[in-house]
Amino acid sequence: TKVAAKVCPSVGITDVASTFTSLSVKPNPFNTFATLTFDAAEATSSFVTINDLSGKTVWSKEVEISNGSNSIVIERANLTAGIYFVNLSNGKSSVTKRFSIVD
Repeated sequence: TKVAAKVCPSVGITDVASTFTSLSVKPNPFNTFATLTFDAAEATSSFVTINDLSGKTVWSKEVEISNGSNSIVIERANLTAGIYFVNLSNGKSSVTKRFSIVD
């Protein structure tokens, strides 16, 4: 029996340039509010999503991002003390940062 095999040279992990760089949450941890800062390579409509440790989305907002430096205020609102992940995504690029809320 003959077995035909096709080799695909493009299999592997490829780095994709991110639209967003230098993502930070300050202060971290925070009590009432923090500022999410980042640089964007292009102006775009994006989503900021906050997830708890179980992965449940606890807050989400669509934002307009400009080319260059950007900042978004994150208010504690009804979030309990704990560890969260903030994700910034525009459909092509996504970055996530961990942060904590304290009482």
